[in-house]
Amino acid sequence: MMGELAAALAGREPPPGLSAEELLSRSWWSGPEIFLIVDDIQQLPPGFDSPLHKAVPFVNRAADVGLHVIVTRTFGGWSSAGSDPMLRALHQANAPLLVMDADPDEGFIRGKMKGGPLPRGRGLLMAEDTGVFVQVAATEVRR
Repeated sequence: MMGELAAALAGREPPPGLSAEELLSRSWWSGPEIFLIVDDIQQLPPGFDSPLHKAVPFVNRAADVGLHVIVTRTFGGWSSAGSDPMLRALHQANAPLLVMDADPDEGFIRGKMKGGPLPRGRGLLMAEDTGVFVQVAATEVRR
């Protein structure tokens, strides 16, 4: 599955010589936006053994190829999260980061920002070196 995703994204790479307008309009490809959702990434094997390794090179060019990556991870062991290629690529791409209740002893998360104990549903949304507190709504699933 990830090989097929990587092939589809490779087919969306911008050709050389495009104008700024063409880059903005993404006129060189058509098709749906692709959402890659990974729940509990810490459960996957790291590095080249990870099923995600073929998608990692596209994270930095996600806007150009219509890729959106949403990853969840437990906060424990955050200081070692930088060894995961997908999380490292998301960090290098300055992807927004939502941190819910967290242990401040884990150290700095982004810039000079640390996590901390927060009420249920409250989080710190970080983008680049700024953060804003947000409330995440939980809705009951109807059956």
